[in-house]
Amino acid sequence: MRRWVAPLLGLGLCACATLGSPRPVPPTHTLAPGSRVSLAAPPGFRPDPELPGFESPDGFSAIFVSELPGSVYSTMRSFSGESFQKNGMSLLDQERVTVDGWPARLYRARQPVRDTELERLVLVFGDSSRSVVLTAVAPRERWPAQSAALRQALLSARWHRRGTAPSAAPATGAGAAPPGGNGKSGPQGP
Repeated sequence: MRRWVAPLLGLGLCACATLGSPRPVPPTHTLAPGSRVSLAAPPGFRPDPELPGFESPDGFSAIFVSELPGSVYSTMRSFSGESFQKNGMSLLDQERVTVDGWPARLYRARQPVRDTELERLVLVFGDSSRSVVLTAVAPRERWPAQSAALRQALLSARWHRRGTAPSAAPATGAGAAPPGGNGKSGPQGP
């Protein structure tokens, strides 16, 4: 009986010691470089070396992460069909979702770029002082094969907003540049 008491006490002490600590990055999540956002990136995606986010192995798809000052409600209000249009995009759809316990909006848009069209999913969530904007981008011809994985990755996001960013887990996957040059379309949205 005694040999079970010590390990159980040890587990209890470990649990108590972590109650006040920031939530760690889940093992299936990768922290986006330069941010406090982690997500379960699609298979093969890796941290982007140039921007906060992830890129696909072929460099044609990406997930960009932005953390912005200001209320999420103000940010959400700024994402209208008109604002997408001003940025050269067509808003195709939007829905209310929940991400990491936060109310969020997920927008789907299309943007002509050079000789192709890009499909975008833009996820917005946050609190009264900061907004998180995640943008998944892929060429329209690849969208049917990638859209479900990109959507799942965005909806898996975790915002580690308190204190410093937790250390990153090993890269597990995520998206990059559209065709042409480095072609980074960046995290911007409307």
